Amino acid sequence: MNKKIVLIADRIHKHQNIKVNRNDLECVEDDYFNEIYQGLHNFSTGVTHYDSPKKFLDNISKHKADVILSIWSGKNSRNRKSLIPSICESYNICYVGADPYVHMIAQDKYLSKYVCENYGIHGANGVLIGIPSQIRLISNLNFPLVIKPNSEGGSIGISNRNLVNTYQEADIVIRELLTYFQQPILAEEYIEGIEVCVTLAGTNKHLDVFEAVALEVSGKTYFEHDIFSYELKKECDDVCKNIIATHLLDDMMKNLFINLFMSLGKVEIIRIDGRISNNKFVLIELSPDIHLGKDCSVAAAFAKTGYNYNQMLEKLIINAIETYQNN
Repeated sequence: MNKKIVLIADRIHKHQNIKVNRNDLECVEDDYFNEIYQGLHNFSTGVTHYDSPKKFLDNISKHKADVILSIWSGKNSRNRKSLIPSICESYNICYVGADPYVHMIAQDKYLSKYVCENYGIHGANGVLIGIPSQIRLISNLNFPLVIKPNSEGGSIGISNRNLVNTYQEADIVIRELLTYFQQPILAEEYIEGIEVCVTLAGTNKHLDVFEAVALEVSGKTYFEHDIFSYELKKECDDVCKNIIATHLLDDMMKNLFINLFMSLGKVEIIRIDGRISNNKFVLIELSPDIHLGKDCSVAAAFAKTGYNYNQMLEKLIINAIETYQNN
């Protein structure tokens, strides 16, 4: 490939001593950074790394003919995931993945559920709480509940304590999160079932990858009272595996996912996370900002379709170039 690539990533050596108010859990650990950095070198003519939008902007004149791949997380802003694609669009530079509009929708969990509902993809019943006096709204929901910040990712603000069984427990957790994160808090009815990540990749003209991957933790795939908390993601010593589970989706559900993907515009890759309960898919969140490590569900989905890790990264770059040229 006769293209240079700019990789934007804010790095951290390793996530340790995690607490519920930590806001850096999406920063890129060394192992992940090295995987993707070396993978890009295998097919590009050069890879440049910047650790912030500012440093990218300071050097942007060097990269107007390059392709931008951002795994930058940022902190303390509900708009952060839209910054890099906004910069690229402003300077007419090719970039990988969703445009600012899709990132803004997905960063707002409550809003993204509403958008997905319009495509027939339903989520759990929930309420949005902006101030303590609204906590009473959870009385209309069935316990247990999952409590989480509305505009975070990477299990930021989500510990095992966020799965609550009583009003009193919910009240405590909601008040804590409102204090820590200064943003609305989403309370949703807990859905037991098989945790699945549905990966779709391609352009709005062709679909290259469609696979569902189930999470298996220490041999268990059906979760009755567990959530994907930071303890499980960052600290758990249990053996986690990705199991292909596309067969669990019926044709109607597959078509709903494809219609959503094709309708969103510039996306190129997206993950639709949820649980399969009573043979039905229930949405958890929409994720255009995707982990691209070798052991992630997305890599497993690409592998099932026939792409190895380096080919997966190359396909993402190729599709970004195709979208850029078509536009």
